[in-house]
Amino acid sequence: IEVVEASHPVPDAAGRDAARRMLELPQSLTADDLVLCLVSGGASALLSLPAPGLTLEDKRVINKALLASGAAIDEMNC
Repeated sequence: IEVVEASHPVPDAAGRDAARRMLELPQSLTADDLVLCLVSGGASALLSLPAPGLTLEDKRVINKALLASGAAIDEMNC
């Protein structure tokens, strides 16, 4: 079990790096391995790997603006 701390609700570099790590982990697995992954509340901030063409700062700026606007969590996740 690997535990990584990250920022919530505004994403940070620790969350971005954790998302990268999660994508790397299964690369070394075989068909005989079993992976269980629990994604719980806050995952959108805690696992914040920007899409190609976006930076972490882009995500942070948009996230802060949505929080300030009073957007609901489902609206923010869109």
